[in-house]
Amino acid sequence: MQKRWFLVAALFGAALVAAACSGDDGSGSDAVTSTPDGNGSAIRPGSILHGARLDLALRLDSSPLSIELRSLQHAGWDGCLGLRIEGEPCTEQFIGGYIAFFGRGEAPPFRYHVGGALFLAVDFLDGEVSDGIAVPAEIRTDFEAVLAAYAREDLALLLDIEARTITIEAIVPMQFSDSCIGFAQPGQACAQAITAGGFVLLRAEGQEYRYHFARGGWLVATDFVAGMVTAEPDGGVIAVQRAMREDLASRLGVGLGGVSVSAYREVIWRNGCLGVQRPGEVCTDALVEGFLALLRAEGNEYRYHGRGDAFIAASFEDGATIVDPLPPSDEDGP
Repeated sequence: MQKRWFLVAALFGAALVAAACSGDDGSGSDAVTSTPDGNGSAIRPGSILHGARLDLALRLDSSPLSIELRSLQHAGWDGCLGLRIEGEPCTEQFIGGYIAFFGRGEAPPFRYHVGGALFLAVDFLDGEVSDGIAVPAEIRTDFEAVLAAYAREDLALLLDIEARTITIEAIVPMQFSDSCIGFAQPGQACAQAITAGGFVLLRAEGQEYRYHFARGGWLVATDFVAGMVTAEPDGGVIAVQRAMREDLASRLGVGLGGVSVSAYREVIWRNGCLGVQRPGEVCTDALVEGFLALLRAEGNEYRYHGRGDAFIAASFEDGATIVDPLPPSDEDGP
């Protein structure tokens, strides 16, 4: 595997240098870790998509802002991440990840395979490329979280500021009524089809910015593009995420701007205890619709469970048994 990861790491390392120049101190989504075999470097999952964008910009000698994310699709492979090079062995472990397609102008899209904390720029490497196999719904990548982290990095590029100074205030899932994901741009044709996606609300330099995204892997920075907003995020979902951020800020003694939402998804809890089983507590047996949220502050991640406008700071429930929600079904979309 040495040749493979050397080829990837050479440019990935340059991408990391570019990211480091933005001033990230590792407290956000750009913490750097070594790979298990010690060959090369990687960005923590969640911002690795941005790392792939930087990598492609370097390869094409272009500005990262000229590189557009076109789509994401789930995929799973063995340890070679879908690229077989003659004479190189592949570990048999199953790695669930995804394929990301980036474009620049009218050129055909470029393909990246992402798994764990590594990516492969497969269009630039010699070998047999595989689409991989289907990934079980319960271990699929949370594309909403990935796109929120990517939006944060994109906004940093647009504003020419450090990504760590930007707060993710809310991630709001949404079923849009058409393919334009709630933002009609001049001359754009919108297919009348339900499109899973949502909104990312960000705060930078005292101002709020909004991204609309499709779960299938593309997003629009609506504050920087001509067009008309045709859908609004759910105010109740925004309010409960702010309440959770305020709760965590109070517990840690930090400012609200130091707490970001790194993931938020709607789930089905197994019973009325919402995944937090305290000693001696009796839980109602009925399934409960609710949410699971991950908040980040001071380089650490904290887990919150809830339903409606009520929530439990699960990471602070000493002595409780933390239970995951029911796994998503294949009908929940990509």
